[in-house]
Parts: sequence; C-alpha cells; structure tokens
Amino acid sequence: MVEASKQPAINDTMRDPLHRLGKMLVDSLALNSEGEKEVLGLWIEQTEGAKFWLKVRNELKNRGLNDVLTAVVDGLHGFPAAIATVFPLTTVQTCITHLLAICRRLSPGKTAN
Repeated sequence: MVEASKQPAINDTMRDPLHRLGKMLVDSLALNSEGEKEVLGLWIEQTEGAKFWLKVRNELKNRGLNDVLTAVVDGLHGFPAAIATVFPLTTVQTCITHLLAICRRLSPGKTAN
C-alpha cells in the first residue's frame, strides 16, 4: 500500500537521431506502509500538465495502486484536481521548495537570498 507520492520532473534535452528535442523525464516516487521508498514509474514527456498527470494517475491505479495518502506536488495548475479525480481522499501538499518560490514571487520589493 503506497502512502505518499512525490513527482519531481527532470528537465533535459534528449538527443533524437534527427534533431534535439526538449523533453522531460518525470518520475513518481512513493513511501510504502513500511517506510521504504518505491519508484512507481518513469515517463518521458514533451510537456507536463494536468492531462498528463491524470493519465499517470489512471495508469498507476490500473497497475494496482489502491490509495495515495499524501501527494507532494510542485504547484502545477490543475494537478490537485487530477489527483482528486483518481484518488479523492488524497491530501495534496505543495513542496516546500516550490512554496517558498511562490512566496518570493508574490512578495513586494526585493527579497533576501
């Protein structure tokens, strides 16, 4: 039973035989009920959006993932709704690094580094 998941994306430019394509390697990590880390999957995508995450969540559910207790996300618009569609009881939390970045962006004037 997976209790938590976090989805960081690694942006990289991957080589294609014909030309360079900007793609992302997206992974989904989890902690199981014994506290062990698990890799739920890896996906290579052109863009990261709510439709993509809905597809990922449905894929994980079809592969046997029963429930997600807490999802730590990066603040992508539509991501919480995509999670709630497949796992309605999941608590969605913004990653602290992204939360601080949002606060800095919204605060007036200069902020200390």
